[in-house]
Amino acid sequence: ILDIFKEEALRYCEINEKSDCDEGFRAHCEMAGELLDDDWIEYLSNYPGGLIQLEIGVQSTHTPTLKIINRTQHFEQWKGKVYKLQHNCHIPIHLDLIAGLPEEGWGEFACSFNDVYSVSPNQLQLGFLKVLKGSGIWKNCAEYGLVYSPDAPYMILKTKELNHDEMLGLHKIEDIVEKYYNSGRFTNSLEYLIPFFDSPFNFFSSFANYWHKNNWFARSWKGSDLFGLLWEYMLFVSAQKSIEKKDSNRIILELSTKLSVIDIWKESLRFDYCLFERPGTIKSGFFEKNMAEDYNQQREIIRNSPIWLHTIPELGSMDRRRRARSTGAEMFKFDVPYLLQEGELRNEKRVVNESCWYLFYYSNSVKYYKYLINN
Repeated sequence: ILDIFKEEALRYCEINEKSDCDEGFRAHCEMAGELLDDDWIEYLSNYPGGLIQLEIGVQSTHTPTLKIINRTQHFEQWKGKVYKLQHNCHIPIHLDLIAGLPEEGWGEFACSFNDVYSVSPNQLQLGFLKVLKGSGIWKNCAEYGLVYSPDAPYMILKTKELNHDEMLGLHKIEDIVEKYYNSGRFTNSLEYLIPFFDSPFNFFSSFANYWHKNNWFARSWKGSDLFGLLWEYMLFVSAQKSIEKKDSNRIILELSTKLSVIDIWKESLRFDYCLFERPGTIKSGFFEKNMAEDYNQQREIIRNSPIWLHTIPELGSMDRRRRARSTGAEMFKFDVPYLLQEGELRNEKRVVNESCWYLFYYSNSVKYYKYLINN
């Protein structure tokens, strides 16, 4: 099937004289992680980029739960292959978790969540058990203490291990994961923020509680609003507790000796925002406008540098107004994306803290380019 799909996609690109096959269509395949043997890894590694994405139903990593649902899997044995497919072969990976399964309480589910999060999947889909009539779980629901809605889709309400309030809490966490992780808009922010919490699950749970406390779930938010809400939470966290400098993250330790922790968070959030919208369009405090004359002069010099005509040839055909709308230049107190590339954030390499400029180009998809002073 995948061979046929590839042939048709390549033929379409050839007929329409397109050099890039990623035209918004791709094969979405569900796969069992246990079946990812070396042959599959080799096959998928050689598949044209952008034409395929994989969804793998992990459901849980708690062994007693997996036995009850008759799901034999060894996540620790194949999670490295999933990581390779996504981060080396650039194949989007969706990993699914199911909340409300038998024998999995709050702590066990937190462990499952952290296990899956450690792979950094493109999407972490958090679903909830549906007790379908005729299924094995349905036949034994009294034994497992499952209480579910009598109406379709028979959503789980509580279990022996999870009370109703905890289940509602997981629904709130699901919403936060969708907005801040699965949206892909906060990649840098989360990488720099989460290491200061005990675990990824602890962060999402804490942030969801903050949303609930402020009644934010009851309102509808634009995508740009979410940056300001995260910034407010960052300020709350920094004010409410002393920030632990985890020994497991030497890069952040290195940075935090030169910058305050809140500055590290601010710069990463600013960078993410620039990948979402043009700089200066948000009113939240983390993106205060720099009014210094020399800063604005330098920004204009960088935006109009002839070096970009080699990198972004289409700028040459734009008038000044259109070019201004299509680009944005910002200086950051450290090289935000570089430290995250190839796992740099997770190793012990010493990093020198230096300010740097980036140009953001807003076309069909936002791209960014580091400005080298010696250009």
